[in-house]
Amino acid sequence: MESHKLKALSDEYSLLMHTFSKKTIEALKSQPFFNILFPAVSRFLDENVEKEIKKDILTMKLVFNAYELEKKVSEKEFDEIFEKTKEIDEEFLKKTKSLPLSLNLSYKEIADIRKKRIKFLAEIVCDLLNNWENHAELYETINLIYRQEGFKKIILELLHLYNIETRLIADSIKLPFFLQSAKSAITKNLYLTMERVAKELAEEWSNKGRNRSQSSEIKL
Repeated sequence: MESHKLKALSDEYSLLMHTFSKKTIEALKSQPFFNILFPAVSRFLDENVEKEIKKDILTMKLVFNAYELEKKVSEKEFDEIFEKTKEIDEEFLKKTKSLPLSLNLSYKEIADIRKKRIKFLAEIVCDLLNNWENHAELYETINLIYRQEGFKKIILELLHLYNIETRLIADSIKLPFFLQSAKSAITKNLYLTMERVAKELAEEWSNKGRNRSQSSEIKL
């Protein structure tokens, strides 16, 4: 496996997702209801992004393996990845048991969006590998394929799909009794905040990609 490419991609993706989670948590501090729930919501989002990064790296490894074997990822392999994500969910549920929230995941509700996320990420990784020269840096390849505006759209879609799944997971949370009547407003506000932060971060990250690519060209 081209381990240096996998590490570069997974490291940058992890940084993107951690930054997104951190900015979302910061944006929620001033939102109605979240001052009461903030410690629990903050930890929930931290744990949630960690599990999603683990899942997405599984997808990256799957595509890298398929690329080295010069074959496409099969539907069976995608299904196997989906099943493995459930194991990571179990770890997540154990970690969140100490929170003042109860969570009951329904795979009937989240299966479609999760499978869509898996396949969308796989397509991106496949595009990168098919255009990634051995000595090129990650952002040189990104700029070659997508340019700035295209890269921005890719990030927006990645985060949008993540936000939808996170909202579905949040919808399955049972809040303390005195907040149950406000649950719909809370989860909607969470989702809208995540979408707003996603737009800001996509702009920021696409500019970063352009600058990193230009820097690499100057070095050459």
